[in-house]
Amino acid sequence: MSAAVHAPGYRVRGHRAPVHRAPVHRIPVHRATHDQNGDTMTDDRVLTAIRRSVTEVLPELDPRLVTEDVSLTDLGANSIDRIDVVTMTMDELGISLSVIEFQDVHDIGSLARLLREHVR
Repeated sequence: MSAAVHAPGYRVRGHRAPVHRAPVHRIPVHRATHDQNGDTMTDDRVLTAIRRSVTEVLPELDPRLVTEDVSLTDLGANSIDRIDVVTMTMDELGISLSVIEFQDVHDIGSLARLLREHVR
């Protein structure tokens, strides 16, 4: 029998339902990186820069659709659009990468990870 805990924040007024403890398998970690000035920059800044570039290149696109698990192609970007998004994002982050470094980029998440590695 699993242990239930009383958690007032997890019940509807007038009802009392047990909340079961569950193991935590993944905890999101927000790594800090630094921009050119040495200021701390969270992962969210990289994703924000990517979203800003995508919505500038594809203005009809809802920014909420730009998530880590979709590709630029899935979002309707053609090859020129993809180059524009990457170039604009690198400019905003103050980095420059060669084309060969993008060979393993398949979605927004892998693009964000690559860019985070090079942001100082």
